[in-house]
Amino acid sequence: MKVFFLVPHPDDESLGGLLPLRFRAEARARVLCVPLTLGSDPARRAARAKEFRAACRVLGFTARPFPPGAPPTAEDIVSILAGEKPDVFVFPHPRDGHPRHMLCGRIARAAIAATRASLLAVETEFWHPMWRPNLLLEASPERRDTLLAALRCHAGELARADYDSRYPAWLVDNVRRGAERVFPPGSPAVEGVAEGVLLRASRVVRGKARALPPRLLRASDGVSGLLG
Repeated sequence: MKVFFLVPHPDDESLGGLLPLRFRAEARARVLCVPLTLGSDPARRAARAKEFRAACRVLGFTARPFPPGAPPTAEDIVSILAGEKPDVFVFPHPRDGHPRHMLCGRIARAAIAATRASLLAVETEFWHPMWRPNLLLEASPERRDTLLAALRCHAGELARADYDSRYPAWLVDNVRRGAERVFPPGSPAVEGVAEGVLLRASRVVRGKARALPPRLLRASDGVSGLLG
């Protein structure tokens, strides 16, 4: 099984990496992770590429950063998608609030259309909630700790802002929101799930996407069930 994980910057492989991590751990998937940029500070790009590789080693992902100063183009992403033919493509939703996150989402969607791909497309959120998530994915304490260990490889970014310390609180709040965002307003709180992420999963056939039914996927549920 192959997962293509397109991220806006180094550190997003950790912040948004729960589903790819679960595919790697539970289904022995090969996760190819590509950052669209190496950040806005040219002086930090070489260091951020190094931090990205270190984080991917923690996660068990295959890292493919492009050289500093030569970010991948939309055509490069199309080429990777066409060549890899992944079973799962994970990327930010196109309204994720940050300009690079939004660009990443638009490029990913355009690549799916250009290649007429057939796969499971999964959109992530971080900076801005997506309008219609349909998947609440539980993070077990073990998976949460792995993501935090990978996130802490980004020492330069964490020196600027210690967002690793706030990451668990974000995971907790996602479960609160998920009860009435994935499921109808007024639904009861999700029992037995402490931390998780909200996603939008769609089955894509020859470039045409259809959203999956709303679903809670607990840590005890196999992620391969998303593939149908």
